[in-house]
Amino acid sequence: MASKTVTLLICLIPALTPLFLFGFYPLAYAFYLSFTFYNLKSAIPPHFYGIGNYADLIADPVFVTSIKSTVLFTVITVPMITLIALGEALLLASEFRGVRILQVLALLPWGI
Repeated sequence: MASKTVTLLICLIPALTPLFLFGFYPLAYAFYLSFTFYNLKSAIPPHFYGIGNYADLIADPVFVTSIKSTVLFTVITVPMITLIALGEALLLASEFRGVRILQVLALLPWGI
C-alpha cells in the first residue's frame, strides 16, 4: 500500500509543480508583499508594515471611487449579459427555418 502511495505522489509531481510555481507561490508572495513597505523606486529594502497598506488603501478616496465604479459596472452588466445569453439560448433552442445555420455560427468559434 505504501508503494502505491509513493508512486501516486511521484506521478503527481509533474502536474503539481506548475500549479505551485504559477499559482500558489505568486499568491503567497503577493500576500507577503501586502504586509511590507516596498518601494520599487528606491534602494531601501522592504520592511514589515503590517496592515498599514490596507489602512492606507481604505482611507484613499480613489479606492472608494473604484469600488463604487466596480459595483455599478457589475450591477449593470451581469443582468444585461444574462438576459442576452438567455435570449440567445431560447433562440437557438427554438424550431424555425434556418436555426441550424445559426447554431453552427454560434458554435463555430469553439471549433476554431
